[in-house]
Amino acid sequence: MCGGYTFIPGEGFLNRFEIAGHPYETLPRNFNVRPGAVMPVVIREDDKNYLMPMKWGLVPPWADDPDIGYRMINARAETIAEKASYRGPFRRSRCIVPASGFYEWKALAGGKTPYYFRSAPDDMLALAGLYEIAYTKDQSKLMTYTIITRDADETAKPIHDRMPVILDKKAESIWLDEEVKEAQLQQLLARDSGVELEVYEVSKKVNHAANNWPELINPV
Repeated sequence: MCGGYTFIPGEGFLNRFEIAGHPYETLPRNFNVRPGAVMPVVIREDDKNYLMPMKWGLVPPWADDPDIGYRMINARAETIAEKASYRGPFRRSRCIVPASGFYEWKALAGGKTPYYFRSAPDDMLALAGLYEIAYTKDQSKLMTYTIITRDADETAKPIHDRMPVILDKKAESIWLDEEVKEAQLQQLLARDSGVELEVYEVSKKVNHAANNWPELINPV
């Protein structure tokens, strides 16, 4: 699964994702993004990319309780075309979750140990996601997202059996294209991105959602 990531945008972030517009005065920095956080997500509208704030944890329009989102932070690539909560967004509302890196936890005798994954050249990662628009009981608009996961590759497998789907630059455009057929999307989710990752152990302080500072991503 993917239970935490970082968002540390540099000066070239907007160009990196070809962002045509966004509502932020200043882009947020977050060294410990956890479920329920409101974070920037890339969507495509009218052939242009926009950055939108959304809450992590997908809430289907039919859900009575918005807290269902905490159980829907990840969607398995193998079943998103079948699951009722994900098949609609898979066809019509795909997104990219920009991340500087992500955390995975290795189960050891002394408890779960966190590891940090980031691109070896230290570039931003494009994680494949889905988003949904729902409305609360008071008719407030609620935009939420989920991160798609797949079987771990050789780099991640010693740490965890699942990892987020990472898109390469070409795949980003295909993933956001509303006209792309389902079969081609499934191929994108199944293949390795070719993005080289480095991984290292980090402090267990990242296990506490309230902790959020740059030192969290330092190796231990």
